Amino acid sequence: MNGWKRRAGTCALLVLLVALEGGCWGRKFFRMPSETMGMASKVDSLLVENAALKSRIAAIERTLREDQEFARGSNAQLKMDLEELKDQLGALQEMLRESLESSPFKPVERRRSASPDTIGARTAAPPENPRAPSARSAEAARGDTLETAGGPVDRDSLSGVGGASDTAGALAAPAPPPEELFRQIYLDFSRREYQLALDESESFLAEYPDDPLGEEVLFIRGQCLMEQTVYADALKEFSTILQRYPRGKRAPGALLRMAVSYDATGQKELAAGVVRRLLKEYPNSEEAKAAAERFSAIIAE
Repeated sequence: MNGWKRRAGTCALLVLLVALEGGCWGRKFFRMPSETMGMASKVDSLLVENAALKSRIAAIERTLREDQEFARGSNAQLKMDLEELKDQLGALQEMLRESLESSPFKPVERRRSASPDTIGARTAAPPENPRAPSARSAEAARGDTLETAGGPVDRDSLSGVGGASDTAGALAAPAPPPEELFRQIYLDFSRREYQLALDESESFLAEYPDDPLGEEVLFIRGQCLMEQTVYADALKEFSTILQRYPRGKRAPGALLRMAVSYDATGQKELAAGVVRRLLKEYPNSEEAKAAAERFSAIIAE
């Protein structure tokens, strides 16, 4: 009896296991570990792809920041070049206007032709007496001598005195006017003959130290020295502009170029200080906008 019960229980257990494995729930129960392992591998692969995407996004953001910084620097340089071109165009227009006003070529009046009566009078005039001395020959005779209190003196003896006075007058010739000298300085600067412009500007400042064009001459001197990469001397010229013309029209440009010169020599703190002064004193100027774009990194520190 007991043996029969054991066999019946074993059969029932086998039937139950077959039912469980054959049914939907049974299949899910037995397949769950393998599906869990497959899901875990998929999650791991997704995490790897996510990390790779994050690194690519970081690289793209870094490249974008570099491009933006380069674009800001390029825009600042373009604005500076545009400002210089505007100044050159204005100076050339002014030179052209002054040249037209002072041009020696003016319309010449046409001479009237001789009338028939005048021609007839000339042909009817009697010939001069060849024996009588003409007025022209008398003047020539008197021209060789000069009447003085001591008697007649030959003019040739005085030629040495006249030649010496002419030589002295030639040596004491006045300097060109400031406008003409400034035009020559600006033309040499436009032709990139920087050393020649510097030499001529020294003559200008020596001859006309108080002329209003002195501010422009100092500004050109600073730019010539920057082109020659002599930044220390360029800083002196721009500092002189700020001292002599503190509210002049070249003050913003002088501050911007001082910042560029300091930055070129590695003096970042001084460049940042000059930029902050430019933004404070001339916030609406083109130079302030160019400086804010070019030096945004150092003024933010």
